[in-house]
Amino acid sequence: MMRALASLALSLTLALLTASTAVDAQGRTRNVVLIVTDGLRWQEVFTGAERALISSKPGGVRDTASLRRDFWRDTPEARREALLPFLWGTVARQGQLIGNRERGSDAHVTNTMRFSYPGYNELFTGAFDPRIDSNGYPANPNETVFEWIATRPGFEGKVGALATWDVFRNILNRDRAGIPVLDGWDPPFAAVRAPTPRMQFVDELYRTSVQLWNGNAFDAPMHLAAKEFVRANSPACCSSATARPTSGRTPGCTTWCCALPTRWMPSSPTCGPRCRPCPSIATARRSSSRRIMGVGAVPRAGAIMGRTCPVPSISGWR
Repeated sequence: MMRALASLALSLTLALLTASTAVDAQGRTRNVVLIVTDGLRWQEVFTGAERALISSKPGGVRDTASLRRDFWRDTPEARREALLPFLWGTVARQGQLIGNRERGSDAHVTNTMRFSYPGYNELFTGAFDPRIDSNGYPANPNETVFEWIATRPGFEGKVGALATWDVFRNILNRDRAGIPVLDGWDPPFAAVRAPTPRMQFVDELYRTSVQLWNGNAFDAPMHLAAKEFVRANSPACCSSATARPTSGRTPGCTTWCCALPTRWMPSSPTCGPRCRPCPSIATARRSSSRRIMGVGAVPRAGAIMGRTCPVPSISGWR
């Protein structure tokens, strides 16, 4: 039976960055951010609100008039944009959406369980594992793509996860994988040595919010936590491979220069021989240093270690 979640948001970031000449020719950063929402049907994504469900039965809606006013439109295109304005107003126009079965784009799962844990295992490993037959299954015996890429040369410390559901520590096998997985109701900045006022505010939200579901936090505070982490603690890197966000290059940067605030990193990370370090972390932040991990990168430990290399400001990053 599908776990009853209002919604489940997961942000997973892979810094898929290489110093290859092919990427260098493109002059742009390649960040992968995976955001997963549990229980969302393809019908709502591509056709918007369904008339039959805007009802007391079978929809279970009390105020059908206001729901119809807010989300019902005459065409599927208008309905889906009313329901998911960012997805259709921004993502669809700047990217690509897959899975509209009415147009022959058939995306479906292969696992026979069809609920959360088995589904996430399939999503993150590419295969159905019949051993995983409940949401209470212990640590995942399978290696996920995130665990795998975290072991590749040059990718250590560049994988992180932020989730509302505390089962993700098992799904991603946090203990074995050695990647930061911040999930459930754990205050996200509790281990930060010198938290900012906003970090303290977010942690207080986690501590004082009514827990409607045990082990499953609300999306809103997790969203705030992700934004605050990106603003304050993302690693800053520069390279000739991908140092140019829009225009211009940071002179002298030919190798990665990364600083990551996690307990899994060495105590004194170093920059490449020709990567010009900025005078201070504060300077790097003021100059909008390149964020490599992006939303969802969630190391638990405190201040950024080492030095960073600022690059030109990224419009709209914050």
